[in-house]
Amino acid sequence: AAVLLIPLVVAFAELLGASKRGAWLAAIAAASSPMLTAMTATLTTSTFEALDFTAVAYFVTRALVRNEPRLYWWAGAFAGFAFEAKYGIVIWIAGLAAGLIAAGPRSIVRSRDLWIGAGIGAAIAMPNVVWQLVHGLPFLELVHNDSSGNLTGTPAEFIMDQILVLNLVLAPLWMTGICLLYTSDAADDLT
Repeated sequence: AAVLLIPLVVAFAELLGASKRGAWLAAIAAASSPMLTAMTATLTTSTFEALDFTAVAYFVTRALVRNEPRLYWWAGAFAGFAFEAKYGIVIWIAGLAAGLIAAGPRSIVRSRDLWIGAGIGAAIAMPNVVWQLVHGLPFLELVHNDSSGNLTGTPAEFIMDQILVLNLVLAPLWMTGICLLYTSDAADDLT
């Protein structure tokens, strides 16, 4: 999963307007993340999380930037598979949808292909949903038990933790990349 993420990150960087040098830097950043290595070193529910979340973002962005609406189908498929392993994709997609609705393009909600993609994702996720319902939603008990007394700290502590686990040396690189994204032509194309 970590190895597959690297070319996806390169493609995403190029889609957002990165040069070959920028794409290489993105590849190095993805390949050298200690947290990514830890998440993918053994098979767990988190193993494919970074790959799935990035694939959903890539396909949605590419559908918008290059006007390739059938890529929403792939975004839906990856979201459905992500849901099979971790339910966090629901919160992530809700945030992505809220951002698109708030910042645009709002016409995305009228896209037939977007709704087909959502249907594909729902169909893939459905066995998991049915199992949860038949068994009395054990996920809610798991969340309750996991959350009791498990505080990640203040927002500043959370940010510092992310800098440490994602690679302290490369933190300025990805923080700069986030800032540059807001000023790039690719960001303008999305609005």
